[in-house]
Amino acid sequence: MSKESKELAVQDNMEVMPSELMAEFAGDGAEDISSNDIQKSYIKVLQKASKDFDAELGKAGDFIDSVTKENFGSEIVVTIVRTVSTWNKFKDDNTLEKVSYDGIKWDDGTALNSDEKWQNKFINCFVIRREENGDYSPFPAIIGFKSTSLKFGSNLLTQLAKLAHGKQREPIFARNYTFYSEKTENEKGAFHLLKWRLNPGFNTAEIMMQAKATREMMKNVEVKYEEGMQPGDETTLTDSDVTI
Repeated sequence: MSKESKELAVQDNMEVMPSELMAEFAGDGAEDISSNDIQKSYIKVLQKASKDFDAELGKAGDFIDSVTKENFGSEIVVTIVRTVSTWNKFKDDNTLEKVSYDGIKWDDGTALNSDEKWQNKFINCFVIRREENGDYSPFPAIIGFKSTSLKFGSNLLTQLAKLAHGKQREPIFARNYTFYSEKTENEKGAFHLLKWRLNPGFNTAEIMMQAKATREMMKNVEVKYEEGMQPGDETTLTDSDVTI
């Protein structure tokens, strides 16, 4: 392409998309991209006790994107678009050994025993995160609760259920939550717990529309921890060292 052609091409570009065109062509082409083709991000809390702790990523208690390694600080505001429970069993090297989606049988056909039903359970929340400018992230991340952290995940699901089945029958994405880390310690040492609080008020109609579209995009996505993922490297709310 000649210099003149390049200049003409640039001149033909619009700096702002007219609203009528945006409305007419909104989302066209998105259907070509399978939700399983999108790289999944997991949000983890940095734990100093973890063997994989990297001070260059941030300080203990910070939230980190597992894909981009972006540091979000010690608290994030999220809207939950979907929840799904899985049971994951890991080998000694922390690679995934087997998974269950019903809590009854593993994918190799063997049954879960009573201990595995709670020790290996993950409550996974697909969330969109509020960014610094007030917009929400275009793609969701996954926050997982497991083992001794299940009480936090169960409390959150109970909160969502109460609102969804209450008088107004709210969708789970009608409100937003602040997730924050809090330092505590026990006989094993210091660590950071993830906690949450319900923020006052409701999301705007625009945010709820985005959340609904994201929920539709993610409705058939399987939550499967890929080979080489350390169990503790994804979001951890345990009251011991990092083990999720």
